[in-house]
Amino acid sequence: MSRTLSQLASIKVDALSGLTPSKAKSLNELGIESVLDLLTFYPRRYVDRSRQILLRDAKLGQDILVVGDIVKISDPRRTNSKKAVVDVLISDGSSRLFCTFFNQPWRKKQLENESQVAVFGKLTSFGGKLNMVNPVVDLIGNQTGKIIALYPSSEKSNLTNLMVSNLIAEALDRSKEFLDPLNAKYLLKNNLLTRTDALRNIHFPETIDMVKKARERLAFDELMRMQLPLLLKKRRIQNSNRGYRCEFESSDNILKSKGSLKDLKGTVGNFIRSLPFDLTESQIRVIKEILVDMSKPYPMHRLVQGDVGSGKTVVAVCCLIAATQNGYQSALMAPTEVLAEQHYLNLLNMANNLSTKSLKTTESEMFFADSDLKIALLTGKLTKKHRDLVLEKIKSGDIDLVIGTHSLIFEGVIFKNLAAIVIDEQHRFGVEQRSLLLSKSNHPHTLTMTATPIPRSAAMTVFGDLDQSILSELPKGRTDVKTFWVTDSDQAQVWKKVIDETEKGNRAYVVCPLIEESEKISVASVNQAVEELLDGPLKGIKVGVLHGQLPASEKLQIFDDFLKGVFKVLISTTVIEVGVDVKDATVMVIMDADRFGIAQLHQLRGRVGRSDKESYCYLLTKDRLLNDTAVSRLKALVDSNDGFKLSEIDFALRGFGTLMGTKQKGRSDLKLAKLPQDEKLLIRVKAFLEDILLNDPELKDSDFGVFLKNEVAVFYTDEDTDFLFKS
Repeated sequence: MSRTLSQLASIKVDALSGLTPSKAKSLNELGIESVLDLLTFYPRRYVDRSRQILLRDAKLGQDILVVGDIVKISDPRRTNSKKAVVDVLISDGSSRLFCTFFNQPWRKKQLENESQVAVFGKLTSFGGKLNMVNPVVDLIGNQTGKIIALYPSSEKSNLTNLMVSNLIAEALDRSKEFLDPLNAKYLLKNNLLTRTDALRNIHFPETIDMVKKARERLAFDELMRMQLPLLLKKRRIQNSNRGYRCEFESSDNILKSKGSLKDLKGTVGNFIRSLPFDLTESQIRVIKEILVDMSKPYPMHRLVQGDVGSGKTVVAVCCLIAATQNGYQSALMAPTEVLAEQHYLNLLNMANNLSTKSLKTTESEMFFADSDLKIALLTGKLTKKHRDLVLEKIKSGDIDLVIGTHSLIFEGVIFKNLAAIVIDEQHRFGVEQRSLLLSKSNHPHTLTMTATPIPRSAAMTVFGDLDQSILSELPKGRTDVKTFWVTDSDQAQVWKKVIDETEKGNRAYVVCPLIEESEKISVASVNQAVEELLDGPLKGIKVGVLHGQLPASEKLQIFDDFLKGVFKVLISTTVIEVGVDVKDATVMVIMDADRFGIAQLHQLRGRVGRSDKESYCYLLTKDRLLNDTAVSRLKALVDSNDGFKLSEIDFALRGFGTLMGTKQKGRSDLKLAKLPQDEKLLIRVKAFLEDILLNDPELKDSDFGVFLKNEVAVFYTDEDTDFLFKS
C-alpha cells in the first residue's frame, strides 16, 4: 500500500523505534514532529567519499576531503597570545593528520564521543607532520556509502548525524512506497523520478547526479503545492462573471492600438492628453492591459511592478478614473500619510484639466466644490467634523475617488459603488488589511503596485493568482544616481557634496536606522546625527527632522517645508522610503548602510534622481569588518541602478523565505526549490496544473483532484486553502 503525505503527517515521529523522550524532544526543537517532517528534513549538504583522497596520495597545498577515525583529542591549551588551541589526531588508514583548531575550545566536547569525522581544508606540513588548520568538520559516525548526507542540527541537540540518518532510513523502510500525483507517462516524458525514488535518493544517494534528480522532483512537488491554490483562485475569479464591467470606446481594439492612447474619449483620454509629458511605451502597454481587464465581465486582479521612478502613479490614476468615467467610485490605499498626501497632491496636479476641483482649506476643514471629478483625502489626521463629512459623501456617492491610508478599511467607511481599488506598496500591508479593503465592494477591480521589484519567477510564485505588468523603462528626464560606498575616514567628501548641492538650491536627505541612540545597537540615530552634523560639517544649514513618532500633522508640515526649500537637508528615518517625490533632491546619504537590505537601500536611493539634475547616493559605513553578505549588498548598489537586477541578487543572498499566507503549520513553503534559479521548473509546474484544471476545474471529478487538494492542505493552513474546498 502506497502512503500519502497526509498519512505521514498524522504519524508522530516517536512511533519510530529506539527514540527516547529526550531525543524526541530534540527532534521537536528542530521542527520534526511527524514522519512527514522527518522525511522532509533534507540534508544541508553531502560528503562525497568518491572525492576522498587518502593522505598518502595527497599533495601539500591541496584542498582535500579526509574521512578518518579520531585517534586522540587534546585538552584546550593556551598559546603565548592566550589563544585556546585544540589538537585532534585523525587516521585514514594510510597516514595520520593533525588538525589544529584555534579559538575553538568547544571542539574537545564536540568530538570526544565521536568515532569518525570528515574534515575539509588545505593540507600543510608542520614539524614534519601532515597538518590542517581550522578545517571544516562534519560528524558522520560510522556511516558507510559513497555519499553521506549531512543534516542540520542544533548545538544543544543530543542528536548525531548518524541517529538522524538511521531514523530516516527506518521511516523510508516502513513507508515502502509513496503515492505519486504524477503518472508514469508524465514522469518519463519529463525525465522525473518517482516520488518514492526521489525521497530515497535525497537521503541515501548512490551518486551526486541522483541527488540533483531527487532535488528536482521534490522541488517540483513544492512548487506544485504552492501554485495550485493560486491558479484555482484565479480561474474561479475569471469564471465568476461577476464584477463592474467598464465600457470604453473601441475597448476591443485597445490592445491592438499602436497609438499613445491620446485618441481615447472620456475622462481617461482627457487625462492622458492633459499630461505635460509623453507616456513611455511601458506605461502605454500597461494602461492598455488595465483597460482591457476592466472591460471584461469579471474583476481585474493585476500586479504592476515598476522600478523606482518608473511612473506607476500615472498608471494607477488611469485605473482609478477609468472606473469613475463609468459612473463608479474608486479608491487608492497608501501605507503612510505622507505617501497618501503625495498621491493626492500629484493626482490633483496631473488632473488639473479634468474639471477637478482641489480641496479648499479653511481652519483645517476641507470642503468640496462642484466638479466633474470629486476627489477626497481620508487619513487619520482629519478632524471629526471633516471626517464625518467625507464619510457621508463617500456613502452617498458624491465622492468619486478616495485616496487614503489604513483609514479606508475602518468599519465606518461605506462606499456606494466601489468598482476599482489600487493598493500601493502592497507588501507594506498585511493580508487581513488588503482583504478588509476588498470587502468594501462586491468583486472590485484590483490593481496592486510595488516599487520593490521581484524576480519574475518569484512573482509567478507569490502572485500566481494575479496577472502581471512590468514598467520596464524610466520616463524621459530621469537620471541614474551615482552611488558611492564611503567609510568613516572618507566622509568629509560626502558632507562637502551636501553643502555644494544645497548652495545650488538643491536638497539632500540624511537617513538613519534609529530615532534615538541604543545601548544595544551601535548605529547612527536621527537625534545623534542632528547633534553631530549641526555642530560639525552642516553647521549653518537649515535642517528638518522627520521620523515616525512625530504627530501626522507635524510630519506633513516638515515634509512640506522641505519640499518648498525652507529646509535644505532632511534628516530622517526610513519613513521617506517610498513615494516621496522632491524634484530638487539630489543627494541621499544613508548612515550605517550595512544595516539595510538591498531593496530598502534601492528605495531610499530612489528619493533622488527624480529630475534631469545629476544626483548622488552615499552609502556610509563605519570602519569595521563587515560580513560577506553586507559587502555583497553594498557592492551591488554601487554597481547597478536596475531594481530588477538588484532583486535577483537580493533573493540569491537572503533566500526566498515564507511566501504563502501569514501562518504555517510548522513547515516552510520551499525547502528545496530555489528562485529565481528554478524558473524553468516553475513554468513546467504551472503548465502541468493548468492542463489538470482545464479538464477538472474544481478538482472534484477525479480521485487525483481530491488527493492533490488534500496534499496542499497538509502544508498550508485553513486560512490559505479554505477556498480549495468551496465551489
